[in-house]
Amino acid sequence: MRDWGESAPYVNLNETRVSDLSSLAGLRNLKSLSLNYSSVTDLSPISRFSELEDLRCLQTQVGDLSPLAGMGNLRFVFLDGTRVTDLSPLAGLENLEELSLSFTLVGDLTPLTNAKSLKVLCITHTSICDLSPLAGLENLEVLYASSTPVSDLVPLAGLTNLRSLRLSRTQVTELSPLAGMDKLEELWLDGTLLRDLSPLAGLENLTHVTLLNTPVTREEIDELQAQLPYCRIDVQCPSGMDVTDDAKR
Repeated sequence: MRDWGESAPYVNLNETRVSDLSSLAGLRNLKSLSLNYSSVTDLSPISRFSELEDLRCLQTQVGDLSPLAGMGNLRFVFLDGTRVTDLSPLAGLENLEELSLSFTLVGDLTPLTNAKSLKVLCITHTSICDLSPLAGLENLEVLYASSTPVSDLVPLAGLTNLRSLRLSRTQVTELSPLAGMDKLEELWLDGTLLRDLSPLAGLENLTHVTLLNTPVTREEIDELQAQLPYCRIDVQCPSGMDVTDDAKR
């Protein structure tokens, strides 16, 4: 591997066969490290990167996040498709703004209880069912939880800054916890067993709701449309779009 010196602020090792990060150890000013689709498995060599803000490890064999435990400047962490199961090392990262965990074996969000700066969280295609650790994250703006066993939205009731919420192919049947989310703009509910849309009637900022493959009646949809005339309500798949397109996020 090349000698990076000490001044490189950004390193991109995407789609390489690099597995050993020890040659990066001297990069004291590194702010962004991208390892997507690489052969990296061990993050230990970057544990002293105190300035690192952005870490991307999509589709790698990374499983242990303990090297990240003291990296207080981390703001963006992308771990989709990795072997990560335990988020405990992230518990003290108070500046974390965006975290993506799609297609991982993570099942518990408890370590994120105090992630007060978190704005974007993606947990699609995980076994996460309990959203209660998110109850106090008032800065959360985007939550993607499609294709999870989530059923209870009560923990989200106080998250009034949410703008985008994706819950397709979940066990959600009750939307009343969303009734006070005045900033909500986008809501994906495809493949759920929802029947009552009335909690959405007062959400005047809603611009897009998807209801593909749900038991909601035409009458209920028409009523919601009358109450939210500027909201696009999808009840059938637009031409050229796959029903599972949102699985990518």
